[in-house]
Amino acid sequence: MALIEKIVEFDATAEEVFSIVEHVEGFSNYSVFVEDIIKHPDGTYEWKADFFGFKTTWKARITRSERPNYFEWETISGLHNKGSYHIEDIKSDDIEGGRARVTFDMEYDLKGGLLETLAAPMINKAMDIVSKEVMENIAEEIRLRRS
Repeated sequence: MALIEKIVEFDATAEEVFSIVEHVEGFSNYSVFVEDIIKHPDGTYEWKADFFGFKTTWKARITRSERPNYFEWETISGLHNKGSYHIEDIKSDDIEGGRARVTFDMEYDLKGGLLETLAAPMINKAMDIVSKEVMENIAEEIRLRRS
């Protein structure tokens, strides 16, 4: 399994960050690779993504949600991945309105298959780009909500 970990600080409270992270359907707005996310009545989410022409889907469920500090998911079908956001308020006297540290980690596995093997280098690169892009776009979303 491949692992991605990012630690980012936001000019926001943990609650502000969590309110974005928990709205899973909104993540299609935060990455060019994520085409669509559909929430199903059973509480699962169907993701559709395109990594440099390699289209894939997966279905995921939230496995743990503890407002405003922890959010975790895992897939139940398709591209295997699981991960979490650990969000904590941090003290900062020079930032008005709060500051939060987010530790994002995700494990994913490209199961065998010729297509997956050939696409693995592109997907690995895309996953790293996606995690960075999502964090940057969450920060922008917070700025927009505050203005």
